[in-house]
Amino acid sequence: MPNLYDIVLQLTESPLSESERRRIVRDFAHHFGWTPSDDFPVGIDANFANGHLVVEHGLENTAVISFLKRPFAGLGYEERKRLLNISYNNLVDWHIQIEREQVTYVFNRTEPERIVAKFPISRDELSKLSSAAFEQIAGKRQNSNLPALDDALINTIGFWKGFLSTEIGNLDSNTSYLTVLGKS
Repeated sequence: MPNLYDIVLQLTESPLSESERRRIVRDFAHHFGWTPSDDFPVGIDANFANGHLVVEHGLENTAVISFLKRPFAGLGYEERKRLLNISYNNLVDWHIQIEREQVTYVFNRTEPERIVAKFPISRDELSKLSSAAFEQIAGKRQNSNLPALDDALINTIGFWKGFLSTEIGNLDSNTSYLTVLGKS
């Protein structure tokens, strides 16, 4: 069995095949006490990430863990946004960036993103990668200045429904909207 730090190195440095990546991500989750709910291969973020793992606690997704080939602090604005959109678009408030020598915990519902904690990691110090460490960090109340994605969507639908009703008159039902818009 490889040293746990070797797993981190593989996930943050090595180019991995899809099957290798999935196996190593599952090993990481198992050894550090995470319950994975989904994992995403890299796409347009392949130049700075090796993969992403959505983890849960109970019935809720609680964080997205990204395995970065480059330091989070060194990513450009667009790269950081692309990375944090993975968690935000999956209705997850926390995004954990794991690098070769550091783990960064980000609360993504603030603009700009709020780095809540950073910890060095090494072959001898990996405790901050555990789900227990995350629970301690996430237990501290965070104030957001961005709405949750589901709240933002509901507000947008409400706005447009109100706007359309004032523009085209008071309609009886959603079917009437479709008729006016030529969709029925």
